[in-house]
Amino acid sequence: MGTQVNTDVDLNASVDQAALLGIDAEGYDDVIVKAKVKVVSQVKQDSDVDVSGDPATAAGADIAVVQDTDIDQTLNLKVQVKETADDLVVKVKVKEVTKVDQDTDVGIALTQEEGFDVDVTQTVDIDQDSKTKVKVQDSVDLDVDTLLAQGADVVQDVDIDAESTADGLTIDVDPDQSADTDQFVGVDLEAHNV
Repeated sequence: MGTQVNTDVDLNASVDQAALLGIDAEGYDDVIVKAKVKVVSQVKQDSDVDVSGDPATAAGADIAVVQDTDIDQTLNLKVQVKETADDLVVKVKVKEVTKVDQDTDVGIALTQEEGFDVDVTQTVDIDQDSKTKVKVQDSVDLDVDTLLAQGADVVQDVDIDAESTADGLTIDVDPDQSADTDQFVGVDLEAHNV
C-alpha cells in the first residue's frame, strides 16, 4: 500500500457590520440629516501544505501545523449638531473597518524512523479600536446616546490521525479555522427647540 497522506484545510470567516441612527426633534421647522457611512470588510485566507521525504522508505513522520488568525476592527463615529434659522442640522459620519487574515500551514516530513512527532502552533491576535466625537452647538438642547460594539469569536481546531501498519503509513491532517466578527454603531438623538 505504501504511504498515504490526506489533508483537508477549512477556513471560514464572517463579518457583520451595522449602523442605526435615531433622531427625535421637537420645535424645529425641519430636521436636515447628512449621514455618511463607510464600511470596509477585508478577508484574506491562505493555506499551504508541504509533504517531503521518500514515501517508499517512510516509517514515520514529523507533522507540524501552524494556524494563525489576525483580526483588526476599527470604529469611528463623528456627530455634529447645529441650528440654522429654525432648522436642526445633524451630520453623522460612521466608518467601520474589519480585516480578517487567516493562515494555515501544514508540513509533513516523512522519515525513516518509526513513530510520529506532532507539533501544533495556534495563534490569535485581535486588535479593536473605537473613537467617538460629538460636537453640539451651545444653543441646542440635546440628549445624545451612542453605542459602539465590537465582537470577535475565533475557533481553531486540528484533527491528526497517524497510523503505521504493515501495509504502510496513513496520515490524516484536518485543520479548521473559523472567525466571526461583528460591529455595531448606534446613535440616538433627542433635540428640543426651546
